[in-house]
Amino acid sequence: MSEVNKENEEKKKQGRKSEEGIIQIIFWKNIGRNKTTFSNRQLYSSFRLPVTSAEFLRALVSKSITKLRDHRGSVRIANAVINEPIELKGQEVIDEVWLVGCHFTEKVDFSGSYFRKDLVLSFSTFKAVNFSRMKTDGALFFRRTTFEELADFRFMEIGLNLEAQEVQFTSKNQKVSFNGIQVGKTANFSNALFLGPVEFTYANIKECFELPNAWFMKEARFGGIEVK
Repeated sequence: MSEVNKENEEKKKQGRKSEEGIIQIIFWKNIGRNKTTFSNRQLYSSFRLPVTSAEFLRALVSKSITKLRDHRGSVRIANAVINEPIELKGQEVIDEVWLVGCHFTEKVDFSGSYFRKDLVLSFSTFKAVNFSRMKTDGALFFRRTTFEELADFRFMEIGLNLEAQEVQFTSKNQKVSFNGIQVGKTANFSNALFLGPVEFTYANIKECFELPNAWFMKEARFGGIEVK
């Protein structure tokens, strides 16, 4: 191995150690001592995680790294910036996952993945996502989440609530699709903003579909939707 390659490998190792150390501090200082206050956004404004790698995030979620989990075995990261594509396509994730206030500058692909517990993506910003056929036995949280471009949620299965209050879809031309989604309880899109076209055709929502004060700036389709 050349000296340049050795130097690059050493930098990568140091970067991974740095990421792990920073997140471990966050877990013990900010999460370990505040186990019941995660609904309060102030918890996340007190610290910031610098740019982290897609490889590290995948390892954390897939349980390759275990010592950074809290007492319930959940994965919780706040205010991270990820400048690489994230792919968990077809993966099974056993733990509850929180990616709150994060910024994903490349595509995130969770298509066909199975989350056994809650998936919390509130206050985060995504450039492009493919969540088609993703399944969670728990709830899915998009509160104040921003989706800038592609947003594909077709045939998602959500065991409990879909909490999308104040979610924003900011592309004027990219169609957002929730076609064929299944929600076990309530789908809440109160105060949501759709700058481009959106479709909810043949969605199946067991309890309640809430859209108070939602803004639809272009065509919105709801044909065949079923709310029991």
